[in-house]
Amino acid sequence: MPLGALNFEEPWGFNSNPGEAVEITNQVKINYLQRYSTLTLETKRALAEVDYWMELHSKAASFLTDAVMKKIRNVVSDLYQRAIYLQSVCNALQGSISAVEDERYQQLLKYRYIGGLTFEQIAEKMFYCPRYILRLHKKALEGITLLDAK
Repeated sequence: MPLGALNFEEPWGFNSNPGEAVEITNQVKINYLQRYSTLTLETKRALAEVDYWMELHSKAASFLTDAVMKKIRNVVSDLYQRAIYLQSVCNALQGSISAVEDERYQQLLKYRYIGGLTFEQIAEKMFYCPRYILRLHKKALEGITLLDAK
């Protein structure tokens, strides 16, 4: 992706027009929640790039032209804004999970989407059989509300 052409579309798989009804199925909710680990990695990557460009900026300041230095500052600014946006989406995902009323459902969703555990691993941690975890997961998804990143 070219720098300066950052894509800030909604990360859960649909862009709705204001006033347009969108059916929020369990699959849409799953897609929304599954973005957490990817967004976390993208945030870390963007911040690592910020560090790289800042180091280059400080080391090369004496022999680069003002135009090049300005370009580097713009790249850093774009990357930093991207990292802030990605973190706000992660916070919204965590907020969606925290808003679920039943604490068992919250824990299951955290294990699955933030911790990246399989249903079998979750069943072992929560002392339930895997089939029951699948049923709980379906019920937990009913309590998920898609929150906008702020």
